[in-house]
Amino acid sequence: MSASWAAPPIPGGAAYADSPLVNGNTSENSDVFMRVEMSTTLQLKKKRKWTLRCSIHGAIILLAALTAVIPVRVLEAADMNPKVTLETALGRIVIEVFEDRAPKNAAYFLEFVDNGDYDGGSFYRAGGSVSASAKSSPIIQGGFLWNAATGEFSLEHDGARVNTLPEFDTTEESGIKHVRGTVSLARDILASGDGIPEFFICTGDSPVFDVDGRTEPDTRGFPAFGKVIEGMDVVERIAAQPADGVSKAEVVKGQILTKPVAIETASRR
Repeated sequence: MSASWAAPPIPGGAAYADSPLVNGNTSENSDVFMRVEMSTTLQLKKKRKWTLRCSIHGAIILLAALTAVIPVRVLEAADMNPKVTLETALGRIVIEVFEDRAPKNAAYFLEFVDNGDYDGGSFYRAGGSVSASAKSSPIIQGGFLWNAATGEFSLEHDGARVNTLPEFDTTEESGIKHVRGTVSLARDILASGDGIPEFFICTGDSPVFDVDGRTEPDTRGFPAFGKVIEGMDVVERIAAQPADGVSKAEVVKGQILTKPVAIETASRR
């Protein structure tokens, strides 16, 4: 056996042996590792910047979409509420009925509108709250239960007693406050306290009709259900009519119109 045996050649020969990663030159090896590391770090930073830009861009698009959709939905909800037109002897009044906020009160009022009960009725009162426990607030009141000839009020209509509304949406529940233009049901304040078909329109801010605004017949306030959206000038003209009409109720003397203003028709738009 020959003593001059040698290891087989390294694949690649001298080219492989001279590679800076294996040739034993630590300075050159370190430079290569640093360049690789810096390149990787730069790539990561670029990726993070790109991701951040995408996130910001997406957030802007989402915000724009929300700000466009929300007002549209609010408008759509408002458009879905019924509108009732009162044709009076002094002009037209249009009421938005808030079915979405005061469903009980709205349904009660609309039942009489759809039955035609307000046709031929009148606005017969221009005055304020008759509560002894609160400051008076200006309103006009109308409906079909007042007899202008005798100055008497009755819950009888066409030979039958009208349905009343024992349980109603309060202003606390609906969020509808009695401010200028608010439309609300009257109540049978001298007896049951139920809501009744007669209604009033506030000609000024009237917190006396909200929850806890007065104590008679209780502190539940009055069943607000709508708002005048057209014809407040007509409301003001009605409120300005002479008010020395006949009344057998002392509490409303000086508030009954000398000549009631006819409600010719009341209908949904």
